[in-house]
Amino acid sequence: MKQVVCLSTEPWSPTPGRTQHLITRLKDAQVLYFCPGGGLLDQRWRQPGRKVRPNVTVYTMPPALPVDERHDRLFRLSRQRQIRFLADKLARHRFRRPLLWTTSPVHIHALDALEYDGLVYDCDQVWDELPDRWEGSLAGAADVVFAASPGLADRLSPCRGNIALLPNGVNYPLFAAAGSAGRRGELDHLPGPLLGWAGTIHADLDLTPILYAAQARPAWTFLLLGRREENPLLRRLSRMSNVMLAGPCPLVEVPDYLGRCQVLLDLLRDSQPYNDVVPPRLYEYLSTGKPIVSMLWPEQVELFPDVVYGAHSPEEFQDKALPAGELECLGLVLLSDKIRREAPRTLRYFADQGVDLKVISGDNALAVSEVAKRAGIRGAENYVDARTLETDEDIAEAVERYTVFGRVTPDQKRRFVRALKAAGHTVAMTGDGVNDVLALKEADCSVAMASGSDAACQVSHIVLLESNFAAMPSVVAEGRRVINNIERSASLFLVKNIFSFILAVITLVFTLPYPVTSAQMSLVSALTIGIPGFILAMEPNSARIKGKFLPNVVGRALPGGLTNLFLVLGAILFCLVFELPEDMMGTICTVILCVVGLMVVHRTCKPYDLLRRAMMVALVVGFGICVLVLPELFTISKLDLPAGMILGVFVLLSWPALALLCRAQEKLKQSLA
Repeated sequence: MKQVVCLSTEPWSPTPGRTQHLITRLKDAQVLYFCPGGGLLDQRWRQPGRKVRPNVTVYTMPPALPVDERHDRLFRLSRQRQIRFLADKLARHRFRRPLLWTTSPVHIHALDALEYDGLVYDCDQVWDELPDRWEGSLAGAADVVFAASPGLADRLSPCRGNIALLPNGVNYPLFAAAGSAGRRGELDHLPGPLLGWAGTIHADLDLTPILYAAQARPAWTFLLLGRREENPLLRRLSRMSNVMLAGPCPLVEVPDYLGRCQVLLDLLRDSQPYNDVVPPRLYEYLSTGKPIVSMLWPEQVELFPDVVYGAHSPEEFQDKALPAGELECLGLVLLSDKIRREAPRTLRYFADQGVDLKVISGDNALAVSEVAKRAGIRGAENYVDARTLETDEDIAEAVERYTVFGRVTPDQKRRFVRALKAAGHTVAMTGDGVNDVLALKEADCSVAMASGSDAACQVSHIVLLESNFAAMPSVVAEGRRVINNIERSASLFLVKNIFSFILAVITLVFTLPYPVTSAQMSLVSALTIGIPGFILAMEPNSARIKGKFLPNVVGRALPGGLTNLFLVLGAILFCLVFELPEDMMGTICTVILCVVGLMVVHRTCKPYDLLRRAMMVALVVGFGICVLVLPELFTISKLDLPAGMILGVFVLLSWPALALLCRAQEKLKQSLA
């Protein structure tokens, strides 16, 4: 008999998941099934194995410490504990070189410690929270990889050639009988229409849509069937009179419950990755023939448009869960989206700033276009249905041509962002739903609304706490102020750094005296860097950001730094020729550095306002006071006639030299552009 060891992320349950379904269908095989525990305090791993089927024994793994590979010692210690547990159970059951069946990249750590005759990797989701190299190594080592969807198969194809497409399935005869069921007597007395969920209520299952619908529709009854974890919303639901928490039951009884429901519900886990996998639960629902309202991504909804209705919010979830045939149509009321009063002004601001606005939505393209027109978006009449965009080339052409996009899937949103970035655009993305997460992660700048999903908020760079896009102009203004002022202040710092570094190298190589003392350099730094840098960093500055940060800073600082270098080197040579003492040479170089530095500050302050004029006057006056009144503090020496003449010549040369270097830099930029 074939021996199989299954390392699963699913606990063995009365309502089996994918792995449990597959394992139970293995014929002529003795199976050891290892599933995870419930946390560090879970002691079920100390219990003996449970024989759930004649050929299947289930063990609970010891809990792993919540550490990653950065804590190498603790990480290895935690994994070794689990590996020893596996080895002990395999030896106890006399398993020698079994077939190893894995369901997660985390099981890669067990491969080196176990001897096996074959390796299967069954992949049914994207493991974004785990290092990519884990999955790559596992898929590369596997003899065969089962992929639950074409998207997962494409994702794994670079790692492994032998990939078999194995979608989720369903026991169709069992669930098809639910259409004529209704044999659950305890459900007969329930008032109103019955809406049901069947499956494990995971800790991260988003129960918000059911909570919202149950509060808004007290005449409806909501049935939650399945094993329950410590979900934060379960306590609130348990106190509601129209919510029935039925608990787990054998799989053969699930169709009886579903057959009593008018509508079946599917929810989204907060941590659920986006892929095109259709979960087993949805197949079970479909087998019943009941209408389904799903919070899953649009790709799955579009596979079954006649029976699966997609909802993107709790409000929409409630509206689409209304059972058909319960109401009599008495009239038709036309509804329209409300445009916030400040929205046109905000959108007009961005258009005036040269921002190309794109609207992407899962709704009908024509409806989105009309709303965009009312909001004042330029080019809103140019719309397209994203379902017609099949290839990356189609998307690349469409994002440049159209303004409004309807029926957009989450993956398409990401592809739109990538296409815009590939075309050389800087892309900002705003969204509030789980379906926006992929695009938000891909964008250069992502903005989420605080009232939206937690997933969107977590991946975004900016979260608008008041959930009002009208705050974005002030956000942009603050960002521009910070970046522009840092650029200006940093360029002042870099002038001295460029000069000091190159001069230090030259003086070391040619054994020249370094002309400036620390006290003199303190004077230069205070007048040309510290005081103006502090004041300029606090000023409002809403000018558009142009170019890259580092080239901008270096470009602003380079002419001033080179001017200092050339003039100081010239002054040193003249002082050496005329045999002037080092204290006079230091004074000459200090005055030159202060004059050039003030010229750089002058160029940085343009255009002048009252504060900048006052600052410039104060700096010049301060320079005069320090030189004439406080010479001993900054080791400023009196100059004789030759030294004064050298100083005068180089001071007169400072402005032409700086202007010449700035003009040469501009010509170089133009030639490179």
